[in-house]
Amino acid sequence: MNQRQLASVLLAVLGIFMAATRLPDLAIHAAMVLQLDPAMEEAAGPFSQRAVSWVAMIAILIVVFLSLALVLLRDRISDWLFSSEPIPSPTSGIQAVALSVLGVYFVISSIPGIMWPGGTRWASVVQAVLGAALFLGAHGTAALWYRLRTAGLAPHERGQIDTS
Repeated sequence: MNQRQLASVLLAVLGIFMAATRLPDLAIHAAMVLQLDPAMEEAAGPFSQRAVSWVAMIAILIVVFLSLALVLLRDRISDWLFSSEPIPSPTSGIQAVALSVLGVYFVISSIPGIMWPGGTRWASVVQAVLGAALFLGAHGTAALWYRLRTAGLAPHERGQIDTS
């Protein structure tokens, strides 16, 4: 298996997972929007409960849409990111794919926090930036991690994986 194939499989799994975990949230917020009585609604802050539910529902729809786009575009994304050559170093090649997919997860899951009514949650912005850095710099991060992990080892010991 090469990096493209692995990335394609992992992106599809991630997309299905993220869409499936957000659908109940979408149903809850849709029910809240439909159930709220404008006459009984009290504005606890600058935004009404209905407005907060609408924004949350839109943010969740964006997450579900992007998650399903991951499934549909997984081959294009993996072709763009990785070569079709066999994985040169199994450890660093697999780590690069895993870090890239993890970066995608961080970026997409930060969207509801960025769109939060009443102000941006800066933790979500940091999460999105770090996720984008992981996504785009997965090869360099995996290579750095490999160098740090194997520092001081003899060349013949570097290929061995410590499972303890």
